Amino acid sequence: MFAVAHALRFCTRLKGISPKDALEEIKTFVADVQLTDKAHAYAGTLSGGQKRKLSVALSFVGGAKLVILDEPTAGVDPSARRAIWDLLLHYRKNRTLILSTHHMDEADLLCDRIAIMAAGRLCCIGNSMFLKKTFGAGYNITVCLDRVHSQSLVPPFFSCSSLPLLSSPFSSHSALFYNCRWRKLRPLWFHMFHPPV
Repeated sequence: MFAVAHALRFCTRLKGISPKDALEEIKTFVADVQLTDKAHAYAGTLSGGQKRKLSVALSFVGGAKLVILDEPTAGVDPSARRAIWDLLLHYRKNRTLILSTHHMDEADLLCDRIAIMAAGRLCCIGNSMFLKKTFGAGYNITVCLDRVHSQSLVPPFFSCSSLPLLSSPFSSHSALFYNCRWRKLRPLWFHMFHPPV
């Protein structure tokens, strides 16, 4: 079993990095993945999020130009997930990064092009904006109320009678929920900020 620093050193040597350069790179990566205090701890003793960070560092160490990651944030808490996103955004410059994920927000943030597969078949491919415009359901809009709502409490620009751009609201005891399709988004914003006199 390797310690964190030993695992990174092993990968740098496999990729032909000189011992001197490897030492500097290991220090940089250990600091970047916030494992400085765990540099000499065995990888098996790390938490799930720390193991994920270490695996990301192992992927990028040694100047790799092509990096393939399989669900790099699976099974980690939200803060560790955000930290891994920051690492990927930081390290992806001048590299080709291919990753698989079940989270569309992750793909939206990290990827220039997104391919969606179902049952082993490629369904669509394109950038985030293209996929949202073509297949997305638009925006969900929630209007929160201080007390049990009535029609008189709903802001005028959310009235379906004066603005037939929104779906009929689904209501709970303290909120109204609308959906606005992408093609209706521009007139919605115009109506909100330029209400009829």
